[in-house]
Amino acid sequence: MPVPVPVPVPVPVPGPAPRPQPAPVPLCAKPLPLRAAPASVSCLADSASDRRAEMRWPVDFDVDYRIEGTYLFASIIDFSALGIFVCTDAPHPQGTRLHLRFTPPVELGTAAGKPFELEGEVVWVSDETGHIGMGVRFLDVDLPMHQRLLELVRAIAYLDVETGN
Repeated sequence: MPVPVPVPVPVPVPGPAPRPQPAPVPLCAKPLPLRAAPASVSCLADSASDRRAEMRWPVDFDVDYRIEGTYLFASIIDFSALGIFVCTDAPHPQGTRLHLRFTPPVELGTAAGKPFELEGEVVWVSDETGHIGMGVRFLDVDLPMHQRLLELVRAIAYLDVETGN
């Protein structure tokens, strides 16, 4: 009768916890690469070197916007205190003015609060596969609204650092 031979059993080695994966982004396959904005983007910047001084953060917020009485719905996938990238399969031409309304998710704490309502202007359009949409700069931002936007950016940046995304 054959003698049973013990088989070694692999012992799991503890490793780092898996990083959470970002949520899928509708219409846009991946976050937009940072790139220089067109010369017309100068909401709070005075020179070409200042235009991209504001960090852009990948997000996934719903946004409602209105153009001349027409109400539309899309997603914000890129956010800064100066503007947003709206992911939509029907971007509007450069120069189009929009009334924007969005509420950040509750995960952002007090920065979420009441909805943001802002005027904006399309400053560039992307028809690149996987990045269809429009870059919108905020217009006529008063000091209290600018402070709310900065608070929101800080909350997004903090969440980004905390989650490692």
